[in-house]
Amino acid sequence: MQDYESMVVVTGDGRYRLELVPAFGRVTNSLIHTAADGSQTALIAGLHSRADLELDRYFRGVALYPFVNRLKDGCYVHNGKRFQFALNEPALGNSLHGFLYKQRPRVEQERSSQQEAEVTLVWRYAGDVPAYPFAAEVRLHCHLHSEHGLTLSFTVKNLHHQPVPLAIGWHPFFTLGQKLDELWLQLPPVNRIEVNERLLPTGASRRFDRFDQATAIGDLGLDDCMELLDTGQERASTLLCSPKTGQGIEIWQMTAEYPYLQVFTPPDRLSIAIEPVSGGINCFNTGRHLRLLGSDEVFAARCGVRMMPTGR
Repeated sequence: MQDYESMVVVTGDGRYRLELVPAFGRVTNSLIHTAADGSQTALIAGLHSRADLELDRYFRGVALYPFVNRLKDGCYVHNGKRFQFALNEPALGNSLHGFLYKQRPRVEQERSSQQEAEVTLVWRYAGDVPAYPFAAEVRLHCHLHSEHGLTLSFTVKNLHHQPVPLAIGWHPFFTLGQKLDELWLQLPPVNRIEVNERLLPTGASRRFDRFDQATAIGDLGLDDCMELLDTGQERASTLLCSPKTGQGIEIWQMTAEYPYLQVFTPPDRLSIAIEPVSGGINCFNTGRHLRLLGSDEVFAARCGVRMMPTGR
């Protein structure tokens, strides 16, 4: 029996079903696709007990704000003042993924029809975290469509009286119900950011073409930040597919808004994190695609996922 509070959004025809767990910051705890023949496929691998949600080390399904990935020593300087976050990756001396996942949003809007369903989550952040004392309104609009899948529209409005630094992202884990060793991956054209022993950027990057075409993941382990190459396209897609079943997942991101993606294979190898993010590792200190948002200015970014047949 489920022992945690959740909310479910379903298209009227039942084609897509999204589960959210706002109390634990999971804006996408699971996503299930139902085919015309009634067969179901889990696209997003979530957690399904209170204990697992409380003990989760991998930030499954959370929205990332006000920074993404790793922040060196948990600190940064803004307008000549030093700010310090808690180190939630103490072994490497880093902070990870901001704090939005710790705050419960309110549900502002729900709507459904035969082919669509949507919900809007709103965080009215008062600037009460000392490491980031900058008020903001953060909104996440989740839109399901029977044909186009899930679209996530993330907006941040700066309610502070001065410009503030930020980065945003999404941290889903994808699955096709098989071990990663049996799946194939295709990435858009990318450079891989080179990192040191603390998984912080060295300042170098190198072309990574292993998955330019759909290629078996095999036993490869990944925990890598990829910077999208400028191909002139407004949208970039990552594909995860199963040669065994002929099924595939497309994870897409708008390139100007999300110029990076992080790819991570957890130890159990039952899913893979493919994370669209707006800034690079430690961007509060390196400045790599760091957004400086003016007072009352809004930053918006879109990404999404859909089921797609790949053929056998």
